[in-house]
Amino acid sequence: MNFREIFEEAKKKGLPMEKMFDEVMDELEGAIAEVKKSNPDKHRKLVRKMNCVANNGHYGKNCAMEEVADMEYTDKHGKKHKGGAWSMEQIEELTKDMQFPNGTTEWDKYVAFNEAKSRLGKSMDDHQIAKAAHDMWFDGEGVSIYEHMNGKPMKKG
Repeated sequence: MNFREIFEEAKKKGLPMEKMFDEVMDELEGAIAEVKKSNPDKHRKLVRKMNCVANNGHYGKNCAMEEVADMEYTDKHGKKHKGGAWSMEQIEELTKDMQFPNGTTEWDKYVAFNEAKSRLGKSMDDHQIAKAAHDMWFDGEGVSIYEHMNGKPMKKG
Protein backbone atom coordinates (compact mmCIF):
# COMPACT_ATOMS: atom_id res chain seq x y z
CA MET A 1 0.00 0.00 0.00
CA ASN A 2 1.41 3.42 -0.91
CA PHE A 3 0.78 6.82 0.73
CA ARG A 4 -1.94 7.78 -1.72
CA GLU A 5 -3.87 4.57 -1.00
CA ILE A 6 -3.50 5.07 2.74
CA PHE A 7 -4.83 8.63 2.50
CA GLU A 8 -7.71 7.51 0.28
CA GLU A 9 -8.71 4.81 2.78
CA ALA A 10 -8.59 7.31 5.65
CA LYS A 11 -10.68 9.78 3.64
CA LYS A 12 -13.32 7.08 2.96
CA LYS A 13 -13.50 6.39 6.69
CA GLY A 14 -14.05 10.11 7.38
CA LEU A 15 -10.84 10.59 9.34
CA PRO A 16 -9.68 14.22 9.65
CA MET A 17 -7.12 14.72 6.90
CA GLU A 18 -5.37 17.67 8.55
CA LYS A 19 -4.49 15.63 11.64
CA MET A 20 -3.32 12.69 9.56
CA PHE A 21 -1.34 15.00 7.26
CA ASP A 22 0.42 16.68 10.20
CA GLU A 23 1.42 13.35 11.73
CA VAL A 24 2.63 11.93 8.42
CA MET A 25 4.58 15.12 7.67
CA ASP A 26 6.46 14.80 10.96
CA GLU A 27 7.58 11.32 9.92
CA LEU A 28 8.35 12.37 6.34
CA GLU A 29 10.57 15.24 7.52
CA GLY A 30 12.90 12.70 9.10
CA ALA A 31 12.94 10.55 5.98
CA ILE A 32 13.52 13.58 3.77
CA ALA A 33 16.45 14.65 5.98
CA GLU A 34 18.01 11.23 5.29
CA VAL A 35 17.54 11.73 1.54
CA LYS A 36 19.25 15.14 1.86
CA LYS A 37 22.31 13.46 3.42
CA SER A 38 22.48 10.50 1.05
CA ASN A 39 21.36 12.11 -2.22
CA PRO A 40 21.48 15.94 -2.18
CA ASP A 41 20.53 16.21 -5.87
CA LYS A 42 17.40 14.11 -5.39
CA HIS A 43 16.55 16.15 -2.29
CA ARG A 44 16.89 19.43 -4.20
CA LYS A 45 14.61 18.13 -6.97
CA LEU A 46 12.05 16.95 -4.41
CA VAL A 47 12.03 20.32 -2.63
CA ARG A 48 11.67 22.13 -5.97
CA LYS A 49 8.78 19.86 -6.91
CA MET A 50 7.05 20.46 -3.57
CA ASN A 51 7.61 24.21 -3.90
CA CYS A 52 6.06 24.28 -7.34
CA VAL A 53 3.14 22.11 -6.28
CA ALA A 54 2.55 24.58 -3.44
CA ASN A 55 2.58 27.36 -6.07
CA ASN A 56 0.05 25.55 -8.29
CA GLY A 57 2.60 24.48 -10.93
CA HIS A 58 4.40 27.81 -11.03
CA TYR A 59 7.72 28.96 -9.71
CA GLY A 60 8.00 30.77 -6.41
CA LYS A 61 11.01 32.90 -5.50
CA ASN A 62 13.16 30.29 -3.74
CA CYS A 63 12.59 27.57 -6.31
CA ALA A 64 13.27 29.97 -9.21
CA MET A 65 16.42 31.40 -7.64
CA GLU A 66 17.84 27.91 -7.15
CA GLU A 67 16.88 26.83 -10.67
CA VAL A 68 18.57 29.84 -12.26
CA ALA A 69 21.62 29.63 -9.99
CA ASP A 70 22.26 26.12 -11.36
CA MET A 71 22.18 27.22 -15.02
CA GLU A 72 25.38 27.15 -17.04
CA TYR A 73 25.96 28.70 -20.44
CA THR A 74 28.61 29.92 -22.85
CA ASP A 75 28.25 33.43 -24.27
CA LYS A 76 28.92 34.59 -27.85
CA HIS A 77 32.58 35.13 -26.99
CA GLY A 78 33.07 31.57 -25.71
CA LYS A 79 33.18 32.56 -22.04
CA LYS A 80 31.48 30.13 -19.64
CA HIS A 81 29.05 31.41 -17.01
CA LYS A 82 27.04 29.95 -14.14
CA GLY A 83 23.74 31.44 -12.99
CA GLY A 84 21.30 33.73 -14.68
CA ALA A 85 22.26 35.95 -17.58
CA TRP A 86 19.36 38.34 -16.98
CA SER A 87 18.09 40.07 -13.86
CA MET A 88 14.41 40.34 -13.08
CA GLU A 89 14.53 43.99 -14.17
CA GLN A 90 16.08 43.13 -17.54
CA ILE A 91 13.42 40.47 -18.13
CA GLU A 92 10.63 42.88 -17.23
CA GLU A 93 12.02 45.41 -19.71
CA LEU A 94 12.39 42.81 -22.48
CA THR A 95 8.87 41.47 -21.94
CA LYS A 96 6.92 44.63 -21.13
CA ASP A 97 4.92 44.46 -24.39
CA MET A 98 4.25 40.70 -24.22
CA GLN A 99 1.05 39.04 -22.98
CA PHE A 100 1.24 36.16 -20.51
CA PRO A 101 -1.35 33.58 -19.44
CA ASN A 102 -3.23 34.23 -16.21
CA GLY A 103 -1.32 32.85 -13.26
CA THR A 104 2.14 33.40 -14.76
CA THR A 105 4.45 34.54 -11.98
CA GLU A 106 7.42 36.84 -12.29
CA TRP A 107 9.46 33.83 -11.19
CA ASP A 108 8.12 31.71 -14.09
CA LYS A 109 9.43 34.42 -16.39
CA TYR A 110 12.74 34.64 -14.52
CA VAL A 111 13.40 30.92 -15.06
CA ALA A 112 12.02 30.79 -18.62
CA PHE A 113 13.92 33.73 -20.05
CA ASN A 114 17.18 32.79 -18.33
CA GLU A 115 16.80 29.22 -19.59
CA ALA A 116 16.29 30.51 -23.13
CA LYS A 117 19.26 32.88 -22.83
CA SER A 118 21.47 30.01 -21.60
CA ARG A 119 20.51 27.86 -24.60
CA LEU A 120 20.19 30.44 -27.37
CA GLY A 121 22.55 33.22 -26.34
CA LYS A 122 25.36 32.14 -28.63
CA SER A 123 23.32 32.54 -31.81
CA MET A 124 20.49 35.03 -31.17
CA ASP A 125 20.19 38.59 -29.91
CA ASP A 126 18.26 39.38 -26.72
CA HIS A 127 14.98 40.31 -28.45
CA GLN A 128 15.02 37.12 -30.54
CA ILE A 129 15.69 35.06 -27.41
CA ALA A 130 12.85 36.78 -25.53
CA LYS A 131 10.42 36.08 -28.39
CA ALA A 132 11.54 32.45 -28.62
CA ALA A 133 11.13 31.95 -24.85
CA HIS A 134 7.69 33.52 -24.95
CA ASP A 135 6.66 31.32 -27.88
CA MET A 136 7.99 28.17 -26.18
CA TRP A 137 6.48 28.54 -22.72
CA PHE A 138 3.81 31.20 -22.66
CA ASP A 139 1.74 30.85 -25.82
CA GLY A 140 -0.59 28.30 -24.22
CA GLU A 141 0.19 25.45 -26.60
CA GLY A 142 3.39 23.95 -25.22
CA VAL A 143 4.50 22.72 -21.84
CA SER A 144 5.01 25.18 -18.99
CA ILE A 145 8.51 26.26 -18.02
CA TYR A 146 8.14 24.25 -14.83
CA GLU A 147 7.23 21.11 -16.77
CA HIS A 148 10.15 21.68 -19.16
CA MET A 149 12.68 22.17 -16.38
CA ASN A 150 11.44 19.01 -14.69
CA GLY A 151 11.80 16.67 -17.62
CA LYS A 152 8.58 16.90 -19.61
CA PRO A 153 9.46 17.01 -23.31
CA MET A 154 8.54 20.04 -25.38
CA LYS A 155 5.59 19.61 -27.74
CA LYS A 156 6.48 19.66 -31.39
CA GLY A 157 4.95 22.56 -33.32
